[in-house]
Order: sequence, then structure tokens, then C-alpha cells
Amino acid sequence: MAKVVQVTPNSITLRYRQEEGDDDYGACLWADFLFNLDEYQLNINSDCGSYAYGWDTSPSEPFLKLMVRINAGYLLGKIAKEDCVDVDATRVHLDSLLRNEICDETLSESSAGYLMSRWEEELSYHRAPAETVGALLNYIEDDGSNGLDWESIDGAVVADYSAGAKKIVEIFKGFIQPKIRELLEVKDNA
Repeated sequence: MAKVVQVTPNSITLRYRQEEGDDDYGACLWADFLFNLDEYQLNINSDCGSYAYGWDTSPSEPFLKLMVRINAGYLLGKIAKEDCVDVDATRVHLDSLLRNEICDETLSESSAGYLMSRWEEELSYHRAPAETVGALLNYIEDDGSNGLDWESIDGAVVADYSAGAKKIVEIFKGFIQPKIRELLEVKDNA
């Protein structure tokens, strides 16, 4: 039979709150960073999304020391996935692909232009790379525009992290890590 037990974690919460005078006021008004010091878990609830990650529970250093030394890219890769389309970079890659197909005489300029407009339309409807590519490939297949390098089209999509995930990591680096450093210094000097 299922059992419920109360657990009182050894944790610390650091609260971030934007103020009206901040340069990017409104980008992420609030965030709570909850560090479970025994379980090596970070839970973030914020105006720009909720994120969580747990590290191995048998590390060789205290959790807050680990949090001080991690970099932005590492944290971003732990708490989020590249599941958004970088629209501008994707346009550049697709434009290059279609120009190459015109040079190779696989496509006429009008066909390439039409495919590019279909691509733009698909980008406006879908944010996930797989959905966008799938919709375009279905269109090409239905339209009979064969001769295209399907893998190149798939490779034209540039994935990115969500704006919320990137913002929360920016807040972590700019505000939370310095506060953790302060807390560790106070603890070491006590």
C-alpha cells in the first residue's frame, strides 16, 4: 500500500524580484530558486517558466559550491532543451540551401521562392523544429518537388532554447551566483 511521509529538506531559497527601474523590467519579474542541499536538487519557479534538475547525490563537494562554479551553458543544458526554432538562423540556412539547389539546377528560382514562402508560413505556425520540418517535408512530398536533399532541409532548422530558459540562466549568473558566493564567504568566515 502507498505510504506518505513528511520530509523536511535542508534547503535554501533565494528570491529574485525585478524593480521598475531595471533595464529589462518585465522580462522576468520574479523567480524563486530552491536549493535542496542534501539531495542536490535545484527547483526554479519564475515568471519566465519553471525548471528543475537534480545532480548525483553522492558528490564530493557541497551543493552550493557546485552552484557557484557552474557556467551558464552547463546550467541551460541541464534545465532546458533546445526545442524552439531560431527563426532568423533557420531562414539563413534555408536560403543558402535553396540557393545551392538552384545552382545545382535541382530547383527553379520560382520553385525555391515558393518553398521559402511555405517555410516562412510553417515557421509562423510551429515553434518546435520537428513540427516545422515535418510540415515542410509533407508539403514538398505532396507537391512533388522531388530532387531536394531531404537531410539538408532537416539540417536547415536551427534549434534554440526558449527565451524564458535563457533569461532564468541570465538571472542565475547575474544575481543568484553572486548571492551564493556571499553566503559561502559568510559561512567560511564564521
